[in-house]
Amino acid sequence: MQTNDQSQKPHKKEPEPKRKIVIRRLPPSLPEDVFKNSVEKWLDKLSHYEFFPGKLAKSQNKESVYTRAYFAFEDLNFLLEFCKSYNGHTFIDSKGNQFRAVVEFAPFQKVIDPSKKKKADARMNTIHEDPEYLEFLESLKKEPAAETVDVNDVEYLMSNPSHQPKLTPLIESIKAKKESKLRKKKMKEVKLLARDNSKSQSNQKSRNESHSKDFSQQSAGQHENSQKGDKSKSGKEKSTDGKKRRNRKKEPSSDPKRDQSQEKPKGGTQDAALYQQLISHLKQYGPVLTEHVGDPTRTAQMNLSDSEIWKLDMKWLRESTIVIAECTVTSLGVGYELGIAESLKLPTLCLYRGQQKHLSAMITGNPNFTTSYYLEVAEAIELIDRFMVEKTLIKKSC
Repeated sequence: MQTNDQSQKPHKKEPEPKRKIVIRRLPPSLPEDVFKNSVEKWLDKLSHYEFFPGKLAKSQNKESVYTRAYFAFEDLNFLLEFCKSYNGHTFIDSKGNQFRAVVEFAPFQKVIDPSKKKKADARMNTIHEDPEYLEFLESLKKEPAAETVDVNDVEYLMSNPSHQPKLTPLIESIKAKKESKLRKKKMKEVKLLARDNSKSQSNQKSRNESHSKDFSQQSAGQHENSQKGDKSKSGKEKSTDGKKRRNRKKEPSSDPKRDQSQEKPKGGTQDAALYQQLISHLKQYGPVLTEHVGDPTRTAQMNLSDSEIWKLDMKWLRESTIVIAECTVTSLGVGYELGIAESLKLPTLCLYRGQQKHLSAMITGNPNFTTSYYLEVAEAIELIDRFMVEKTLIKKSC
C-alpha cells in the first residue's frame, strides 16, 4: 500500500531513445558522392543528414582532419541495422591507405532544422528611437567649442596654468622612481669604469716593479765593475763628481710621466656653484645625466682615463632628450659635445654670462641652437623654463 507522500511524487520523464549517430574516421579526401554511394540504401530512411569534409595535412608536422557524417533515424530498427552493417566499413584511398569507419551515438542528440530561421532581435535598427541615445545627441549640441591655443605663444602658456602640463601624484612617483633608477645605473657604470681603471693601473705598477728589479740587478753588476777601475783616481776627482751629481738632482725632470700629477683644473670648475644651482632647477624636468659638473672637485671622474670619459660622455649624449650648455668659459669639450648634439638632432640651449661676452659665430649663427645671455642666475633659470616649455609643447604637437 502506498502512502500519500509516495503517491504525490511526480513521475520522472523517461529519456527519449537516441536517434542521432555520427560516422567518424572517414578518409580526409573522401568526396561526398562516394560516401553517398556507400550508404545509398539507407538515405531514404533518414530524418536528418549532414556531411562535413575533412582536410589533408600539407606537411608531416600536422595531422589530417578526418571526414565525418551525421545521421538521424526515425525507426530504431533501421538505426541498429545500420550500425551493425556499416561499423568497420573500410575505405582505401589512392595511396593505398586504409580507413575503417566508426559508427557511434552523437554527443549532441538535438537535430537542428536548417529551414527554421532564428528569431530576429526586436531591438534591431531602433537606436535612433532610443531615449538615451537621443539625450546623448542633445548633449553634444550644447557643449561649447574648445578654445584653440597657439603652441608657439610661450608667454600665454606660461601665464595660464590651465594649459600647463599637470603632474598627478602617480606621474610624480613614476618620475621619481625613474630618476633614482637612472642615478643608480649611472653610479654603477662610473664604479665599474673606475674599478677597471684601478686594475689596469695595478697591473702596470706590478710590471714596472718587475722591470725596476731587473734594472737594479744589472746596475749592481756594472757598479762592481766600475769600482775596480776607479781605485786609481784621486780624491779631488771624486769630490768634483759628487758636485756634478748634486747639480743634476737640482735640474728639472724632462720625463712627462713624472709631471702627470701636476694637472691643470678642468674647464668650468670655478663656476661649479653656478652649475649646481642650474642643475638643481633642471631636476624638476627629469634626471640630469651630467650632474657631476656641479662638483668643484670632480671626484666622479677622477679615476677614469681620457678614453673612458669620452665613452661615458658619448653614452650620456645618446640617452639625452634635451641639452642645456653653459658656454661662458671657453671649452673645446663643450664645443665638441654641441656638435654631437646637433648630429643627434637634440634641442639645444646655449647660455652665456654677460651681455659683452661674444660666442663663436659657429654657435650663434647655427639655426639648430637657441642662444641667450643672462646677467643673474634667476634670468638663466627663466630662460631655461621658457625653452623647456616651448620644446616639450612642440614635441607633443608633432
